[in-house]
Amino acid sequence: MKKTAYLLLSVLCFGLVSCEDYLDTDSASYLSPDIVYNSIAYTDQAILGIYAQLPQDQIYGSRLQFTYGSGSDCDTYGTSNPTDTKNSGLANYNGTSDNTAISKEWDAIYKTIEMASVAIDGIRNSELLKSGTVDEQAQMREYLGEALTLRALLYFEVVRNFGDVPFKDEPTNSDGSNIYLPATDRDEIYEHIIVDAEEAAGYLPWLESSANVERVSKGFAYGLAARMSLACAGYSMRNLPGFPLKTPDFSVQKSYYERALKNCNAIIKDPNNPHGLEDTFAKVFDNQTQQKYGEKSEDLFEVGLGLGLSGEVGYTSGVRFYQSAIYGRNNSVQVVTNAYYLYSFDRDDMRRDVTIAPYNYNKSGTEKEEMFSNLYEFTFAKWDVRNLKAYITQNKEATNKLMTGINWCIMRYSDVLLMAAEANVWLAENGGDGNLGEARAYVKEVRRRNFSDALQATKVDAYVDNASDLMQVIKDERMFEFGGEAIRKFDLIRWGELSQKVAEYRTTLKQMYAGEYEITLPELVYFKYNSD
Repeated sequence: MKKTAYLLLSVLCFGLVSCEDYLDTDSASYLSPDIVYNSIAYTDQAILGIYAQLPQDQIYGSRLQFTYGSGSDCDTYGTSNPTDTKNSGLANYNGTSDNTAISKEWDAIYKTIEMASVAIDGIRNSELLKSGTVDEQAQMREYLGEALTLRALLYFEVVRNFGDVPFKDEPTNSDGSNIYLPATDRDEIYEHIIVDAEEAAGYLPWLESSANVERVSKGFAYGLAARMSLACAGYSMRNLPGFPLKTPDFSVQKSYYERALKNCNAIIKDPNNPHGLEDTFAKVFDNQTQQKYGEKSEDLFEVGLGLGLSGEVGYTSGVRFYQSAIYGRNNSVQVVTNAYYLYSFDRDDMRRDVTIAPYNYNKSGTEKEEMFSNLYEFTFAKWDVRNLKAYITQNKEATNKLMTGINWCIMRYSDVLLMAAEANVWLAENGGDGNLGEARAYVKEVRRRNFSDALQATKVDAYVDNASDLMQVIKDERMFEFGGEAIRKFDLIRWGELSQKVAEYRTTLKQMYAGEYEITLPELVYFKYNSD
């Protein structure tokens, strides 16, 4: 893949103005916005400068997906180190006032939001956008779409992790007059950034090739608008006395489900839609690990990361292995799952063994040993860096933590299908214009690749068509499809089910460990080694 972000770590952040205006003259290296955003080349560099912020540890290098994105009934962080309040404290709902890491995420995200706002303002005021050639105007609109989408994405991350936060849709004034702002109600922020994403979708092209997956496209902008609409329609802890967990008023809630469906349909039903599902579930993650892009364009947007430079996919979340001559320096897996999640799957669902690794490698120091993990610390098998030759070659020589460079995928096409199914069902059950036939078709499309041909009739068609609670089927399907992808926690929050589901899995794990589970689990596991 083209590593867009890391070609630009030294890029000038064009157009950013210091609030310290005590100098009478500008630096010779400074380019004012009216110069930057009246040049296609400079504008491109400014937009790439925004993308170059995303691989930071504090954004999508690690923290947003692993520390902030785990902590549900199928993924937890840091169970092997409960004293780690910096990471596992946040992930396990035990944040403390002395956690200095939080401000680093806050600062990194808001800095990047500011860069996007500078670009948006500069492009909107650009003469190229207003009176350039047809091609120049189209290109500037595309850049505007990218900046709007990236800003919306980052504001979404802040809101869903911190709640009501300071919000502005303009750059910071040089006199500091719009720096110290009060918190804005999250519903107001959601409305604004959904509008931004929908506007952006009108400017952006469809994904054209693998070279573009690290830049946002039309499909991702619509998908992001749908994801934010469902979040706004769902439960949220409100900044009111007692901090109640509640949804918006019914009419507002209904309007956001309608909006989510409209944005999903803008992808699914467009004849030019390039997105589809890979033939197998395993291929999705093999492509990500091998840094290839699939033929079916399942991934809508990936944050571009670089081997040895950034990214902890496969290191902080992945198959655990210990130091050996075969693989080199050990990884340090912190995001784990458990037997509750493993036994939630239908045993014939091929996603189970692609998603969960109930084993680790070389714990005793031998070259061939595979060990069965304990019930509480199965790991995620989706990203297995042992299969990434370039990484292992460098890791054998590494003396310190080696960044994997595996891109982080923000959204897959299966998510779009299941969001559309959910919105259709909710609307059909609540007096809206929802299509249950379409909902069933989308669930079947996601589910079909995960069962053998012999089981299609029973475990895909009959399973969906005969479901007494189709919404529950969709919720379950999202759990099976997106384990370890920083989605489940936020789904449970918007459904108002997080506390209930975490309590359920804790109770079930205790029953499993005590031999009191509803089905008999094996007391012994037999295995043999292959020659390698």
